[in-house]
Amino acid sequence: EEITHISQKIMQQLEEPFTIEEKEFWVSVSIGISVAPNDGNSSEILIKNADTAMYEAKEHGKNTVKFYNDEMSANSFERVVFESALKAGINNNEFEVYYQPQENLQDNSIIGFEALVRWNHPTLGLVPPDKFISIAEETKMILDIGEFVLEQSCKDIKKWHDEGLCKGRVAVNVSGIQLEHSEFAEILKHNLKKYNIDPSMIEIEVTESMVMKNPDRWISILEEIHRIGVSISIDDFGTGYSSLSYLRRLPVDTLKIDQSFIQDIPQEKDACAIVEAIINMADSLGLNTLAEGIETSQQRKYLVEKSCTHGQGYLLSRPMTSKNTYNWLKEINLEI
Repeated sequence: EEITHISQKIMQQLEEPFTIEEKEFWVSVSIGISVAPNDGNSSEILIKNADTAMYEAKEHGKNTVKFYNDEMSANSFERVVFESALKAGINNNEFEVYYQPQENLQDNSIIGFEALVRWNHPTLGLVPPDKFISIAEETKMILDIGEFVLEQSCKDIKKWHDEGLCKGRVAVNVSGIQLEHSEFAEILKHNLKKYNIDPSMIEIEVTESMVMKNPDRWISILEEIHRIGVSISIDDFGTGYSSLSYLRRLPVDTLKIDQSFIQDIPQEKDACAIVEAIINMADSLGLNTLAEGIETSQQRKYLVEKSCTHGQGYLLSRPMTSKNTYNWLKEINLEI
């Protein structure tokens, strides 16, 4: 009880913002605790087990406290094995880019695609991103994975444009780790030049929660990217408590309405109110809106009536491999 009390006091102190050069910064803290003699009888073992408990706290949403238990050692071992497999996956080119079409809801035209990374493990099969992205970010392996996704997206959209199959762009998800990397803008420009594509053919997606952690910092980084000529969208909008004053200053072109709201329309009044408010706010700021996770014709009809500009989801198409996307584009062009 005493240890828990001390931990809570530490967390409460760190909830207050730090003011550095007249700017406010917020941090979160993950605390891992081991207690002698049950968790070890030497400083080395106690620190090792406390460290294991801390990583467990990080994996459970951060900003929390975890006491060590034996099960964590097994989880820690699994993590080491998974990290090793992830590194091997990068070296062995086991990653693929899938594409999910995005449409103009008002005229049914295809405006582009969202690039989604998948890990095609030789024994585990297709591993979805929610299983490996967080570890890839913590280990910085996301830099290699992200660079691969960006280059493959540039390569594919160039091919589709050259063959007259698509006039749109590809939206590439980018993590904070990638954006903080000093060479990201140069990597982006290198790929645009390498494949001789117009910057308008690429869109960079960032999550709302990431941007709102330190908006002043991200504004300058995103402005540098926007000056290259690529568009920028905020993913999962509605889940990250955006400050409207910062949203107005961000160099953003599109707000992507999180699918957790879309799945409850038009039945749930609260979800409808939130979706309509986002659409109206975006419209007043001169931004596009893109609804994620459209699965039914009723959802699509509601969004069209509320003047949502763009959408994506299983109703239109599930994510497809590069090859299947190419074939899909050829089919819809033949229909036209």
